[in-house]
Amino acid sequence: MNGPKFYVKKPIPVPAILWTGDNLEAVLEFGAPFVHEEGTELHILTPAGMVKAVIGHWILKANENDVYPCPPELFAASYDEVVGQ
Repeated sequence: MNGPKFYVKKPIPVPAILWTGDNLEAVLEFGAPFVHEEGTELHILTPAGMVKAVIGHWILKANENDVYPCPPELFAASYDEVVGQ
């Protein structure tokens, strides 16, 4: 077959924390040194550059050097909680 094929993303557990506005210390500790507060926004240094997150966004850590925000709708559609972790 020369045309495109379909692939399924491998399930890889990803640590994440929800930015609620009331858990700044936990979010900053989780995302250090890549996450900084700017009022009610978070500024996150990603491999693609600086990205903003607002209250309600999930902050994910792909590895020790890759932290990024994820809107709640996308997070809900893409991730399920790993029970027992």
